[in-house]
Amino acid sequence: GATQPTATPDQGEQRLSLAYHPGKTLNPYSCADFTNRTVFSLIYQGLFKVDKAYQVQPMLCRNFWVSQDRKTYIFYPEKAEFSDGAILTAGDVAASLEAARKGAVYGGRLSNVQTIVVTEDGGVRVELSTPYENLPLLLDMPILKASQVDADFPIGTGPYALEHGVTGRFLRLRQDWWCKANLPVTAERIPLVAAHSAKDIRDKFE
Repeated sequence: GATQPTATPDQGEQRLSLAYHPGKTLNPYSCADFTNRTVFSLIYQGLFKVDKAYQVQPMLCRNFWVSQDRKTYIFYPEKAEFSDGAILTAGDVAASLEAARKGAVYGGRLSNVQTIVVTEDGGVRVELSTPYENLPLLLDMPILKASQVDADFPIGTGPYALEHGVTGRFLRLRQDWWCKANLPVTAERIPLVAAHSAKDIRDKFE
């Protein structure tokens, strides 16, 4: 399938690599390519995540407040770090949500959002045009640095950082990852194998 990692013998071990489409960006707000989106969960994190039981769990959101009419939410970001060491700010969250709202990938789910502003106490206030019982359910999209919301290869707060090496792009495991959560993948280096089609992915996997 298009999401399968490739595994090749490497001195008696299995070496994990992931396919990606080099002609597409790795910007989560504009890239709809399914192959590239498979890589996103290792590089980026959202304010929330949805677990296997379809329950909402906080990720980059430390806590939040919601008005009684369910039309105003204020989200307070976690003390997380991007892969370059920069601290996540409310400005990053606000800029990311605004970019997601205007983008083709997440625009539909955020169509009821009217305004997104940073509050004086370091939160991000989201005003809705209609009440919504569980806005966090929709906020699992990746959060980027405010300065990189339009970049082709933005950095994130996830467990892996995208690197550009002599032999091509690869993901490097972050030893200083702020989250310290258990990971299903713990390879220190994951090469990204260029593939332009499902046939390319199949052939390389085989």
